Amino acid sequence: MSAVLEPTTEPDVNQLPLIPTLAPAPEPEMIRLSAWGRLTRQAEVRVATDGSGMLIVEILQGKNAMPFVAIRHEPADQINALRDLAHEMRPGVAVVIIFRGFEVTTHRGQEVLSPRICDVIGLSNFSFVNPDGSTT
Repeated sequence: MSAVLEPTTEPDVNQLPLIPTLAPAPEPEMIRLSAWGRLTRQAEVRVATDGSGMLIVEILQGKNAMPFVAIRHEPADQINALRDLAHEMRPGVAVVIIFRGFEVTTHRGQEVLSPRICDVIGLSNFSFVNPDGSTT
């Protein structure tokens, strides 16, 4: 019986070369985020030359926080729904924005946070307590 081990012809698993896969790696998805706060001014609707609409809101999320301005684009057939929603969005009401990615931009001469892709702008189902004790 020999005490000498015969070398194996198969390499250790850790020494195998990496073989690239044929399928490309999937693109990473942007994470959905949300912001909520009080409207600082009346929401507005702007109409583009192709008839589509844009709902524009500006909210404050807390004391000394940077304002958050969101623009939601909708097709022309949704313009009346946008106007109805904007009519309900008066200064002080609670609004929620769902979006993907954000950046610092300038709006009306002031630096603000703005979503790259705005999925939803809507009235929130919570309220704020005002200094006089009322809620909005």
